Amino acid sequence: MTSATTLNESEASMNSGRSSPTSTHLHFNVQTNRRIALVVPQTPVQALSAIDAPEATAIPPMKLKIKELEAQIERQQLKIEKLEAQIERQQLKIEELEAQAATERAQAAAERAQAATQLADIFARLARLEIQNEYQQRHCTCGAAVQMVLVQ
Repeated sequence: MTSATTLNESEASMNSGRSSPTSTHLHFNVQTNRRIALVVPQTPVQALSAIDAPEATAIPPMKLKIKELEAQIERQQLKIEKLEAQIERQQLKIEELEAQAATERAQAAAERAQAATQLADIFARLARLEIQNEYQQRHCTCGAAVQMVLVQ
């Protein structure tokens, strides 16, 4: 957070000790409680000479750019971590669904086995009844056979 004011050329030349036409911007950084004076050249020649001057290095803007890039990298890393966590949750859901499907398949197989056992029992009882019925038809009289069937 900075607040900026601009001085006119005469004040700027008095403040900077120069007689060339420049404007000085005073910025007050609220966070650091410091006032920063930026001297801005007014002509292209001054701008070019300011670029070549040792005091006009691009390190502070580069540091700012580096900080911005580091913040951007950090945000991207957070997004990556968030996506990785989401992938992990989805993989856990997939594993859970696979386990549930395996349980259901095992349960269905057990039900089929039980049904097969019951069917085998039914066929065995049917075979016994057929054998018993055939025996009765051969060895018993008609009334005794009916009576035997009714008893059972």
